[in-house]
Amino acid sequence: MVFTDTAKTIALPPDSAAERDALQTAFMNCTVFTTLYEGVAKGRPVEAQLLGAKAVHELGISPGAADRFAESFIESAIAAGLAEADNDHVVLRDPGATMRSPDSSADEGVEFPEAGLGSGSPRVRLPQAPPVVRQEWKLPAGAVVLEVRLDRPLPAGLFAQVGAVAQEVEALADRLRHLPADELTD
Repeated sequence: MVFTDTAKTIALPPDSAAERDALQTAFMNCTVFTTLYEGVAKGRPVEAQLLGAKAVHELGISPGAADRFAESFIESAIAAGLAEADNDHVVLRDPGATMRSPDSSADEGVEFPEAGLGSGSPRVRLPQAPPVVRQEWKLPAGAVVLEVRLDRPLPAGLFAQVGAVAQEVEALADRLRHLPADELTD
């Protein structure tokens, strides 16, 4: 199994800035996310539903998947530090822009917490569907978690694919578990 440098940084971030940069790189490597992100004005509240509609009309997303696509896009942008959300609205930010807390005024420079893995959570999050699959592999210095969240049960035909992914994640967890401590800190 070969991991890209971006995947290694996300799995074992040396610091929060490197993690955020790697998450932004991963986000921008998704063509439909990048196209939608680049087509929406930055710094202005946008309704989540409008993002789904834009994805249907401009990106070929199925109308039945528009809400799920918008939720995935927003959660991914938040995790990458490229957005903040408040209820049904999202504000996209340029990479490196200062995030603001939802209760700050427009003239204050209050930093919004970074949203990367292991570096805290954003103060405002969209509601998430409950996990339909969740597996955690404990490590000496953390954990690897595989989680699938859907607003409905996982279709039976996808269990084999989830199993294949779980095998790969388990192999990653095993490799991480056996890394010398000095490789985790370099």
